Amino acid sequence: LEVARLHLLDLLEAGDLAGADAVLAVAVDTVERLGRPLHRWYPPMWRAMRALLDGRHGDAAELADRFRVEAHRAHYASTELVWTILRLQLALDTGGPADVLPALRTRLAEDPDRWAFASAVALARLGRTDEARAVLDLHDTRLSQVPHDLSRPAVLTYLAEAAHLLGDAQAAGRVHDALLPWDGHHVVLGAGAVCLG
Repeated sequence: LEVARLHLLDLLEAGDLAGADAVLAVAVDTVERLGRPLHRWYPPMWRAMRALLDGRHGDAAELADRFRVEAHRAHYASTELVWTILRLQLALDTGGPADVLPALRTRLAEDPDRWAFASAVALARLGRTDEARAVLDLHDTRLSQVPHDLSRPAVLTYLAEAAHLLGDAQAAGRVHDALLPWDGHHVVLGAGAVCLG
């Protein structure tokens, strides 16, 4: 399962959706054969990610909620974080980021360095530029606190969009430099929660 998961991430980052879909089928089959509750949240998460890429918004919403149920059942510690990012991307894709603001406020209060990007991009998309600027505040210290883990390229990508929407060239330059190691790759969050293309 781990081999299939890592292969899936590699193919998504390379932009090979056909290859990713083939590996996704193998990974889902492996989860089903293993029959362990610990892994049952992977398939709805991956399918939600693919539904978002395909623009199947109704399916994405249903699958995100199915992921949440299975992940809570497995006591997955990051359930609410992954569910929130799935709902954020769905809201951004459908033009309804106001709906996800309450969840984003909760995440921002829990971990400002990890979640400032989400509030900044949602507020900027809503035209609430003063609030978005207050959250973005992309000075060197704040940018250096963006986690160096599997979330980093996605967080930086969302920050880039926020900087663009706010017309903040200085912040955009800082994010550009931070994103250079991922030049030429498609942006994938974590274990395949979201693929931003």
